[in-house]
Amino acid sequence: MLIGGSDSRRRKTQLSESCRGRRRNGDPKQLEIGYDVEYSPTLYISTIDLPTGTGEVHLGTLSEIPGGGSVAVFVKAGHVVRLVNTPGTQTVDTWCIAARDMTEYLSVEHTRRMLSRLFPRAGDSLYSNRRNVLLTIERDTSGCNHDMLLACCDHWLYAFYGCAPDHRNCRDNFFEALARLNVRPEVVPNPINFWMNVPVEGNERIDLREPASRPGDFLVLRAQMDCFVVFSACPMDITPVNGAGGTPRAVHYELLE
Repeated sequence: MLIGGSDSRRRKTQLSESCRGRRRNGDPKQLEIGYDVEYSPTLYISTIDLPTGTGEVHLGTLSEIPGGGSVAVFVKAGHVVRLVNTPGTQTVDTWCIAARDMTEYLSVEHTRRMLSRLFPRAGDSLYSNRRNVLLTIERDTSGCNHDMLLACCDHWLYAFYGCAPDHRNCRDNFFEALARLNVRPEVVPNPINFWMNVPVEGNERIDLREPASRPGDFLVLRAQMDCFVVFSACPMDITPVNGAGGTPRAVHYELLE
């Protein structure tokens, strides 16, 4: 079933240089990624043919997500996806959408309520906006407090910081990653920001700090239903959430049975 119009527009974005007008230290390749994606206002609801994989991603193959880039993968119920913080300093915004009904998605608001905690841990379930378990965290080598408070970065945030209009952001990354699988959600839920260090101080204030994770730390997430998992290696280069240098760096992931 198709809902909406049929007009499409082509949009090309790329990670801009630092908002301070100079390129930060780091691998330039990870700062110069671009996508050419067809967008359409047409909304697709539960009509896609669910893949057995994701085309270029195969079980047991470690794949790269460039710094500032994103990927969406289809994960069958019972299968796992392992996410590796290769440099140890990269925040990864993460979403999960039920494949059979894309109006059901991982909800950090519902997860906080069900866990009675602000931060998820190994062994925890991650709940949908219908309080169903979408994912479980089977392993977490970092032991970090993964942020479930802040919305993903978007072009409005970078405008607030005085950045160029084409600065890459996690909101656009979310849409771009799913568009490659011909999935077009209607809303952008608030993500779980893995390895993002947002301490709560005095029971009322939050801060943004460098990640406490180490190179090679990883998470193992098991799908409890067929779903799409979206990872965005956050393009943030203003605050310290991607380390002291503020350079988005590549992370890796793999699908496992």
